[in-house]
Amino acid sequence: MIRQIRSHLTYANVIATLALFLALGGGAYAAVKLPANSVGTKQIKDKSVTSKKLNPATISSFKARGEQGPKGDTGPEGPAGPKGDTGMVDSSNFYDKATSDGRFLGIGAKAANSQLLDGKASTAFAGADEAPAVNSTTLNGTLTLTASVQDLAQVTLTAPSDGYAVVTGSGTFDQFGSNHSNGTADFLRAFISRTSGDADFSTLEFFTVPAVAPSGRYAAPFSITRIYPVTAGAHDFYLTGDLLSGAGVINRANITALFIKNHG
Repeated sequence: MIRQIRSHLTYANVIATLALFLALGGGAYAAVKLPANSVGTKQIKDKSVTSKKLNPATISSFKARGEQGPKGDTGPEGPAGPKGDTGMVDSSNFYDKATSDGRFLGIGAKAANSQLLDGKASTAFAGADEAPAVNSTTLNGTLTLTASVQDLAQVTLTAPSDGYAVVTGSGTFDQFGSNHSNGTADFLRAFISRTSGDADFSTLEFFTVPAVAPSGRYAAPFSITRIYPVTAGAHDFYLTGDLLSGAGVINRANITALFIKNHG
């Protein structure tokens, strides 16, 4: 068979056959060639274009992000979630009923230390019969001093128990109505005493105007305070005074006595 074909092949036959093939192949190529920009999404089958068939620059352009747009409106509030489990109460510092009842007094009950005040027994404080006592006497006016010691004011203090009397005598040394005379020295004295008409020099307070001082009126206030131990009962105290030389008076003589309980 092959020999018969080979015996009929000539140069002209081969060339004619090749020309026919090319003519037919060229027409097929021309039949499937598409014009530019003629293929769209409708002509491409879904999932037929893969990343391997795309240019890397094209893939990068897909991944690029544009500018962020404005924030959208807040959406509506979602439904409330389910209620959580009930928590546990820490009762580690709670008292049981018996302990709690023991911390409070019932009606008419007394605390175990009710007889104490600030940790001290009631006997450490003054009772009604030991309350501080005070008395005072003031002479509203003037009393002219003389060479003899005289009472200027007197006070009686009733002490409710043993203790102390704080006694203060005061007034003003003055020359009202009997001014100082130049050339004569004035010497006025005052005392506190427990005896009428007595000069207790341990309480002495004095006022002097020297003889060389110009004539005129001179004055000076004074105050004397002493503490005396006393027993329960009444006690008298006196503010006394005298004049050693010259002239003078005492204005508004006052004597005050205050009782303080002895807690020793």
